[in-house]
Amino acid sequence: MGKRITVNVPTPTGLVPKEGEIIEVKTSTENWSSYELEDGSTLKVKQVLVKVIKLDEKDHEGKPVYITEAQPIISVQ
Repeated sequence: MGKRITVNVPTPTGLVPKEGEIIEVKTSTENWSSYELEDGSTLKVKQVLVKVIKLDEKDHEGKPVYITEAQPIISVQ
């Protein structure tokens, strides 16, 4: 069982506090997206997942709801 946490989730009427659990990432594969620019440079971009929180609720289809925090990584070549 992960650490319990309260997060503020944005809704159309404002932020609502929700209870959840921090879920550790077991394995990951983070592929790069590559973009060639007009000036000859190449940008490589990927998102690295930093934190996953599983809320104590389900969506309208009965599936678990997750909140994620990610860090963008950019490389210029």
